[in-house]
Amino acid sequence: MNDTVNTDFANAIKATQGKGLVKRKTFKMNENTGTGTGQEGKSESGTFSKKPAPPKKTPKPAGNGKLSYDSVAKNLLKRTVILANVLKYGIEEFSQYEIAELQNCIEDVQEINSIAVDPVRPNADSKIEGSDSEDSVPGEGVIRFDILFNIRHPGDKERVMLTINIEVQPLGDILEYELLSRCVYYGSRMISRQKDLVFFNQDYDSIRKVYCLWLRPSLDCKNSLVEFGFGVLRSFGPARELSEDLRPYYDKIRFAIITFSNNDPENREKIIEFLSALLIDDKTLECRQKILEHEFSIPMTREISEEMESMDSMSRAIMNESRAQGLEEGLAQGRKEMQQKMQKTIEDLNTKMQEQTLASIRTVMDIGNISAEKAMDRIGIPESDQAMYLELLRKS
Repeated sequence: MNDTVNTDFANAIKATQGKGLVKRKTFKMNENTGTGTGQEGKSESGTFSKKPAPPKKTPKPAGNGKLSYDSVAKNLLKRTVILANVLKYGIEEFSQYEIAELQNCIEDVQEINSIAVDPVRPNADSKIEGSDSEDSVPGEGVIRFDILFNIRHPGDKERVMLTINIEVQPLGDILEYELLSRCVYYGSRMISRQKDLVFFNQDYDSIRKVYCLWLRPSLDCKNSLVEFGFGVLRSFGPARELSEDLRPYYDKIRFAIITFSNNDPENREKIIEFLSALLIDDKTLECRQKILEHEFSIPMTREISEEMESMDSMSRAIMNESRAQGLEEGLAQGRKEMQQKMQKTIEDLNTKMQEQTLASIRTVMDIGNISAEKAMDRIGIPESDQAMYLELLRKS
């Protein structure tokens, strides 16, 4: 990190008494406004000189040369207007605030980059840069957060800062562990990484509250939202810690898992409708865009429209592949069930034939007052099967 950035960060820390800021890696500002900023020099008229807009950034291809579903989803979700909708409808703490109010409270000057694609609504494409934010702790390894940002609580007089992490579970991904365990781990790392960045020495009261939201698109699960946090499990006596005034000192970590599917007509809450229209819905692209624009105040700028087209193509490809796989699995299951039924029929026939043969052996033995071996010879039972029938006679 260069001296300028270090100086800027030190001044910010000084101005806020060390609270509400997290030191981060430097990020390049992506300028799509068509006007020069930053290093641009002034012309004789005193205005900034014009500079061609750089090519629009796109997510990096996956290993097979194609864009991955989750990379496009994360690139779309990074816009502050979309993050504001996730906060309003996905976290109860922010449900009473307007989208524009929440959008204005999202802060992290080293990561937010305004891209004025639509001149009528210049903030429509405000975006968080650097979605794969790293957290490296000696002895604990490196984890990458999909989207990590700060927000000043709009309803708090002191404008307390919170840190929000949003993770996107790839569509159709099957985990080898419980997602709850990973939520706990990520939330804990979001707390521990604040040491010597947000709070210093033993100033534990300054630990910033964190949220970890997992967005889980699904083709076959039911719509659901569950939010976890710290609470009182057991108490007796007039413990001062039960005071509501002390809740902010332990209510430091929350995590939520939001599962959404377009195949479930139930529990269609606002957050489900929003995420479905944005990432997975099988309605037409035009219909989804109208839902987002009219019901969720998402302006359909050129960039957002292009990324929604990519998301639409990918989600449909994944759904078609899943349906084809489901059909093949269904056919395979049908063949397996048919084979099992045939096998069962054969076994039943064999059992019935054995019972009839045993009855014949007993009848010949009784009538002729002879041994089982002689009875089987008279009936004509092959010598290779006689040992089996002797064993059956013995057990019966």
